[in-house]
Amino acid sequence: MIELEEGSHMTRSSVSAVLLLAACATTGNSDPVELARASEPIGCVDRAQCETYWQRAKVWISSNSYYRVQLSSDSVIETYGPIAGRMELAYRILKVPDGAGGGRILVTAECGNVFRCTPTATDAVLAFRRFTQMGG
Repeated sequence: MIELEEGSHMTRSSVSAVLLLAACATTGNSDPVELARASEPIGCVDRAQCETYWQRAKVWISSNSYYRVQLSSDSVIETYGPIAGRMELAYRILKVPDGAGGGRILVTAECGNVFRCTPTATDAVLAFRRFTQMGG
């Protein structure tokens, strides 16, 4: 419970409104199944599959990111951003080899707005996963 000092200008209804707004603030999808799927790395079983997925990752980022690519190497793709207050997503994709020819691709997306990202980070990562694994 929040204790208010006597003479405080904040009423119980003001506190309730602030707490309600804070609870509604979200930058992603709240479906736990989709959240779990979006946080899983993309696995590749051999060098050829990893290379195909990596090339698709580069295509997806260049076609879907509001921000330009800042860094692109054999193991990292990173865009500029995010800019504070903006709803557009910035991305970081990492390719982590497993030592046996395969590996994992991890993607993170975030925006500079604490209330909302457009699209949601979960939706963007799921679209990235679909494109990377299926090519379209």
